Amino acid sequence: VVPVLGQFALPIEVVAFGHKTTANRIADVLLDHEIGMPARLRQADRALVRTDGGNLIYDAACQAIHDPVRLADDLKLITGVVEHGLFLDLADEAIIGQDSGVEILLP
Repeated sequence: VVPVLGQFALPIEVVAFGHKTTANRIADVLLDHEIGMPARLRQADRALVRTDGGNLIYDAACQAIHDPVRLADDLKLITGVVEHGLFLDLADEAIIGQDSGVEILLP
């Protein structure tokens, strides 16, 4: 559990056709959200990583995501963006098990 999202890179799945233009639009959105680092194409063994649908993945190194709902909405508005790693409003509560006991987090 972290106080602010952004500790890890945010994956953004994009259609392969025109992905460089899509990446430029992603960069604009990231700048608008004060996330200055451009997203980088994910690679493994010097080859582009592709999803099972043949799409590419860009990883955006975010220092902090202060408004994840707006960022998620802005990313989904970009033509060519298929999905992103901001999974919002999926649960009504989180149950966190720790050595000291159980903590229940509510929105």
